[in-house]
Amino acid sequence: MKLSENPAFQGVDQDFVSRLETILSSANYKSNVEILGLLMAISNEANQKNIPFTPEMQLAILQYFKSQLPKNQRGQFDALVKMLSSKKGF
Repeated sequence: MKLSENPAFQGVDQDFVSRLETILSSANYKSNVEILGLLMAISNEANQKNIPFTPEMQLAILQYFKSQLPKNQRGQFDALVKMLSSKKGF
């Protein structure tokens, strides 16, 4: 499902959502360090536009990003997300 069609992004600036989709779609050609940089840039842009990332939006972004990865990288991505979400206070 496209982010622009996801209910979590209803009412969010559609230009921003389209840009987000484009960035996430191109991320599978980048290294892990570049992907982290992209995600930080997205977060900064959202802050500048006063767009708070709700938990629903964060989940939708992770699911969209995962769908863009090659199938052989999805398990590794799930493990990383699980590890990061189990860390409290970070």
